[in-house]
Amino acid sequence: MPDAIARRPNIVIPKADIDKLFRMLPSDEAQRTLSFFDSLCVFHASTDKKRCAVEIAERLEPLGIRGISLKSLYRKENAVFVPDPNHPGRELVNLLGAADNRLVRRISGQWLALNTEFIEHWHMRVLSSRRGKVKAAWRGLLIDLARGETIPGYGTWRDIYQKEHHYRPAKDEPCPYSVLNPPVGWSLRNLTGLKPDKFARRAAQIGMGAAKTDFLPTVRLTRVGLKPCQVVEIDDMWYEHYVVFAGNEKPQKVVEFAIYDRLTGYVICHLTKPVVKGWDDEKRKTLKSVWVNYMYQYLFCVVGLPRGVRVVIKGEHGTASMDKRTAAVLRDINATRGKDEQIEFRAGSIITEPIAEGLPDVEHHGNPRHKGSLEGLHGSFKNIVDVLCFGNIGGGRGKQPEDADAMRAEDKALMKLAETLPVAASAKLRYNFPTWGRFMRVIDRAYEILNGRQDHQLEGWEECGFMVGELKVDGMNFWKSMDRLDSLPPEKQTTIRALVASGKAEYRERRMSPAEAWASATKAERLERVPASFAPLILGKELAHVGTVGDKLTVTVRDAETGEKYTVVAIIDGQPLPRGAKVLVWVNPMDCGKAYVCDLQGRFLGVAKVPSAVRADADASIPELKEQLGARSAALADAKQKLKPLVKARLKERNEAAAANLGALGVEDPVERRELEERQRGELADVEGADIALDAPEEPGEAADIAIDEPGDEPTISQEDFL
Repeated sequence: MPDAIARRPNIVIPKADIDKLFRMLPSDEAQRTLSFFDSLCVFHASTDKKRCAVEIAERLEPLGIRGISLKSLYRKENAVFVPDPNHPGRELVNLLGAADNRLVRRISGQWLALNTEFIEHWHMRVLSSRRGKVKAAWRGLLIDLARGETIPGYGTWRDIYQKEHHYRPAKDEPCPYSVLNPPVGWSLRNLTGLKPDKFARRAAQIGMGAAKTDFLPTVRLTRVGLKPCQVVEIDDMWYEHYVVFAGNEKPQKVVEFAIYDRLTGYVICHLTKPVVKGWDDEKRKTLKSVWVNYMYQYLFCVVGLPRGVRVVIKGEHGTASMDKRTAAVLRDINATRGKDEQIEFRAGSIITEPIAEGLPDVEHHGNPRHKGSLEGLHGSFKNIVDVLCFGNIGGGRGKQPEDADAMRAEDKALMKLAETLPVAASAKLRYNFPTWGRFMRVIDRAYEILNGRQDHQLEGWEECGFMVGELKVDGMNFWKSMDRLDSLPPEKQTTIRALVASGKAEYRERRMSPAEAWASATKAERLERVPASFAPLILGKELAHVGTVGDKLTVTVRDAETGEKYTVVAIIDGQPLPRGAKVLVWVNPMDCGKAYVCDLQGRFLGVAKVPSAVRADADASIPELKEQLGARSAALADAKQKLKPLVKARLKERNEAAAANLGALGVEDPVERRELEERQRGELADVEGADIALDAPEEPGEAADIAIDEPGDEPTISQEDFL
């Protein structure tokens, strides 16, 4: 080829343009585009365009580029070498102009994606809408373009038209672009593919908290290697039921705290209360954050904690939290434990925050996955309650039955009517919602089912050893639980395998229920309780009741939130409290068989009994009655001990009077005669060398005919004790 045709001008392609080309096009298409670009450079510098076009077509045919006409080369030349509007007489090189137009249109969305300035503007438009609708943002973009607005990354519509058609429209020409004819690459399909990701859209529409919860990677945790109560979760929950509760004027919902053991999946305890109208101020009361101290006290002082490991309580920043006063008590408890046995409360990170500093603050809440195991149980538990009990009204407004408000109104009228009826008649009324007593029985049964479930898929169960073997011998209609086959002695393994092989028995292994796992784990790992003296500190004075020791050595207190009355026996360690003394009393509703008692200055006095009612026909051997009679006997023994000085004085006076009367009548005093005989026998024994000690009163007048019960005597139960 002559030099006038074949010489390629010295045009250097910027590296950034080559990188852009290879990012947009498949590698083979990018190579063909570069080869075609080289040919266009030669064509652009050639003086004999026709001859050059023939030779370019021959050179490009082996590369798969066919049908290159002189007209196509002129068109591509104009697309690649564009006049520089800022410097007349100069040219700009557009490498992508050498690519196949059909391919460019197909990847125009990717091409558009490289315009970072425009993409930022497009994302801003989509995220600015609380509804987050892409089509609405696209329409707004084209409307602004038609108005003559400058679009970042592109300019005005005239700039876009000039790049597409190499002609700049006059000022009086109308904008040709609309939703029916958008600029190249600005189709709704392309821009939809370039919309912000889900995290950005959720953060802009709702907030960072929702975006973090739904779209950030989760941290996987395992229960393998934990001890019981080493990691516990505490959370509050609203039930989806209304209940009829005495004292309320209409049915109200039910609220609850619960503690969950991460190792065994066992719900350790729960504190369930109805929403009530206060007895003192008649305000509607839901869960109070101070009630969570009942949970801590029950966990520490009743259940116990493992030794040798750090203990973590996972709560939240809301209701199930730990205030500064309780945190200070926790530090005092930690002082009694080793360095590696500290108890730590974790509320989880606050995941809600403004999307940028300087924007309005947001409502703060923690990460629900922080205590996700217990959170995940709520749905399953509510399903069980729904099966066992009527009165479910759904999860909230828009989900509850349409007749829920009418049913509440009916029950409100029935509750008002029940106040005017005799007890027997009011008990026969049938409400649309369950009574509180019935609902509590359902809750207890539901937790029994939840903790007893065997069809679960809790993580790490086999690794923790929470598996049990079951054997069913021919003729038996039930499976007998046993240790796993591989953990039995070899001889027993051989016997069982022989039975199974002969068809006389069946063997299977199943997962333990959370209740079985809890029993197994707590048996293997002994939990140590925090001393009872910490209970009043954990509960705090806000949960204390002030009471007075009555004449019958009882203290009666009432919970202002529910109206529940507790009668506390004012006897601690066998010693009655002074009658008329004022004391502080704490009763945990989850462990209401005992009360923690302090004086008004907060000095811990001890743990007292809170007896439950006993049936009138109960046998004296049952534990409840035996315990109450024991307290009665202890009070009687203490009273007799206090009367001992008076009894001695009166007996002495009575014996002296009897001796004087006998002397006046000339009758020998039998007491003096008995004492004389005892002295004579003692002297005779001394003579014979016998080492026999005979008890004798120090003074003749102190010999009592009436026995006095000593404090250590075993209390007896008589018929009078039942009166």
